[in-house]
Amino acid sequence: MKPNTRQFFGHLRTNLIDVFWADRPLDSLTAGDADDFRRALQRLGEPSDSKPKAKTRKQLKLGPVTIARRCSMARTFFRDALKRKLIDSNPFEDIGSGPKSNPARQRFIDQPTIEKVIAGCPDAEWRLLVALSRYAGLRIPSEACLLRWRDVDWNEGRLTIHSPKTEHHAGKGSRAIPLFGELRRYWTNYSTP
Repeated sequence: MKPNTRQFFGHLRTNLIDVFWADRPLDSLTAGDADDFRRALQRLGEPSDSKPKAKTRKQLKLGPVTIARRCSMARTFFRDALKRKLIDSNPFEDIGSGPKSNPARQRFIDQPTIEKVIAGCPDAEWRLLVALSRYAGLRIPSEACLLRWRDVDWNEGRLTIHSPKTEHHAGKGSRAIPLFGELRRYWTNYSTP
């Protein structure tokens, strides 16, 4: 399991314990409890009329996509418990998957704007990272950190990107992209420390 996946499971575990308590038996949860879990995630971070408890964790408002992902992962968690015969039914089975993306957070950043951002970067490495994310669509930092000089094919004008996020899918461990002029400019100006 990758570190980010472990972190995601850790957030889910924390949410499940916060809502159901650590000593609640798995087989005592019902479909109604699963609905309550979704509602609790929706309320997470909302202002409370009661006095704050001592030593409480900072609660952040969760977006609809995060709530959907956590409910989906809870369904997977309980499906595993069902397969292991730890429970007789999956209380999360009927929880809908919810939205997969949030269009309200999507923005198109035009080239003049991104060039201003790049110009404000402190050094060539930062300029290259911003260019890789904007012009090559790399995931930062995971894909950028895996890049090596051998991944750059200057003769063919191609760049091989290794993707830890999709490597577990057949044929999706890497992809090749053209070395666009906008990207080539920042790559050739970058020198290793």
